[in-house]
Amino acid sequence: MKIKHLTLDELEAGLADIRQSPQDGGVLEMIVRRPSTDERELLHEGELDTAVGLVGDNWQARGSRHTPDGSAIPEAQLTLMNSRTAVIAGRWPGTNYSSILISARKICRPARS
Repeated sequence: MKIKHLTLDELEAGLADIRQSPQDGGVLEMIVRRPSTDERELLHEGELDTAVGLVGDNWQARGSRHTPDGSAIPEAQLTLMNSRTAVIAGRWPGTNYSSILISARKICRPARS
């Protein structure tokens, strides 16, 4: 599957819709896990574990190219994505994701102290 990269104008055209996402509620629209490399599973429900992330995903075994020893990054167990953002990016519906929860809720990163 070839991914089309959007232009800045195409991305900016969708910002108003993304900003209309609910801030204090929403629906979890998709759960995807990767049981092995290049394999995706759509789940109706999943179990989150603080040690392994989404149970059944190969996040920990897959590791990371961003660590010196190739080990997995605990803060990167799970990816959250706003469904409106996925639509604008042309990736909804689709399963070309890692372990990901897709929600209709506005997703904000907490401020770092």
